[in-house]
Amino acid sequence: MSYLSNKVPFDLLLVEDEETLEQALEGRSIRTAYPTVKKMVVMDPGFEATGHPLYGDVIGWADLQQAGEAIPDAALAEIEADQVVNEACLTVFTSGTTGMPKGEFMP
Repeated sequence: MSYLSNKVPFDLLLVEDEETLEQALEGRSIRTAYPTVKKMVVMDPGFEATGHPLYGDVIGWADLQQAGEAIPDAALAEIEADQVVNEACLTVFTSGTTGMPKGEFMP
């Protein structure tokens, strides 16, 4: 994942579970491992980031949903209106099993 973060400046990084999170961090803080990442989201519904010193910028899926529900619809409409056609919303990467991972931008 560090290779990928050097190719694309992520704001938000989603990982499947705590095991994947630990593999991605490799004992480092998020800011050290991925300087552009503002938050990492663990999609495992049972995940709780409390108490771990490296998890300061890690939230669970439920936390992300709660944060989204707190944003007024008008604010979301304004953000959507500001999007441009060639601006990526999501980047999906291959696993890299036959070489370096390749990314595809999704508008």
